[in-house]
Amino acid sequence: MRFFTLLVISTALMACQAAPEKPEVSYSYDNAQTIQTAQETPLSYWLDFPENAESVPLLVVIDGSTCRGPATNGLLDIHKPDGSAPKPYARLIVEKIGVELEDDGEICSELFLQNYSIQDRVLNHMRVLQHVRGTQDWWNGELLIWGWSDGGDIAAQLTAYYPNTKRAVLGAMGGGITMAEHFRDQDFCSEERFVDRPEKRQRCVEKLQARFDDIRKNPTSEKTWLGGDNTYKVWESRLFTRLSHLLVDNQVPVLIVHGTEDKGQINGARALKADLDAGQNSAYTYWEIESMQHSPSQLPEAQREVLYDAMRDWLLTGDVTKPTLN
Repeated sequence: MRFFTLLVISTALMACQAAPEKPEVSYSYDNAQTIQTAQETPLSYWLDFPENAESVPLLVVIDGSTCRGPATNGLLDIHKPDGSAPKPYARLIVEKIGVELEDDGEICSELFLQNYSIQDRVLNHMRVLQHVRGTQDWWNGELLIWGWSDGGDIAAQLTAYYPNTKRAVLGAMGGGITMAEHFRDQDFCSEERFVDRPEKRQRCVEKLQARFDDIRKNPTSEKTWLGGDNTYKVWESRLFTRLSHLLVDNQVPVLIVHGTEDKGQINGARALKADLDAGQNSAYTYWEIESMQHSPSQLPEAQREVLYDAMRDWLLTGDVTKPTLN
C-alpha cells in the first residue's frame, strides 16, 4: 500500500514537471515605419511583435473603407497581441495611403482619394510583407490574415495570391454576388421596392446601369458616389468583383464570418457558401453571427470581445467552434 501511494505521488510530480508553465511573453508595440511603393509613394505600417520569442507567425489586420486613422476607428485594438492568446504572434497593420494615425475621417485627403482601391490595397499589403520578410528575423514565414468589409475583400485576394498563408478570416465581404447585382436586385431597384410597378423598376435598373457604365468607363478619383470617400476609382474595384472565382480554387483554410442582420452582405455570403459547396471546396468554415449587423463593433462589448477572441484563436489553432454570444 505504501509503495502504491509513493508511486501515485511520484507520477503526479512527473506530470507537473512535464507541463511547465507557459513563459510570459513581452511585446514591443506600435513600431511604425514608412517605406516607398514602386511609384515612390510613402506607405506606412505598424508592427507589434514579441521581444523574447524566436519564431512566430504574423497576423495582418485589414480594416474596411473610410479615411479614419487606426487610432480613431478602433483598428489598433483589434487582435493586439497579449498573453491571452493560445500562442505568441506578431501583428501588422498597413495604413491606407493618405491617412494619418489620428485622422477623424471627416474630410479625406487628395492623396487618399487618388490611391484608394481594393487592388491598390492588395498590392500595398504585398509590398509591406515583402519588406517585413526581408527585415524581421522573428517571423517564421507563416501569414495569418484577418479582414473585414473592404478588408475582407482584400484579405480574400491576399489569401489567394500570397504564398505561405496559413489561415484567413474573411468578414462581411459577401463574395457570391457582385455589389452591382446587390444594388440592382436587393437594394435600390429590388422588386420589393417596386411591387406592382415593373415599369418604374425597369427605369431604376436602367438609371443604375448607366451609373455602373460610367464608373467602368471613367474610374476616376475626382468623382464620387454614395459618400465623399467613395470615388469612382474605388467603386470600379468593388462593384464587379465575385470572390467565388478565387475562393473555389483556394486550399488555404478560411473562416467566413457574417452577421445575420447585415442586409448588405449576408445574401452574398450565403451565395458564396453555395458556390464553395458546389465546387466541392472543403477548405472553409462558415459562421453566421445571430443579431450582428455589418460590424462586431455594433455588438455589446462582452459579445464583441468573445467573437474577436474566437476569430483570433481560430487563426492561431484552426480548431475553434462558433462562439455562443449571450
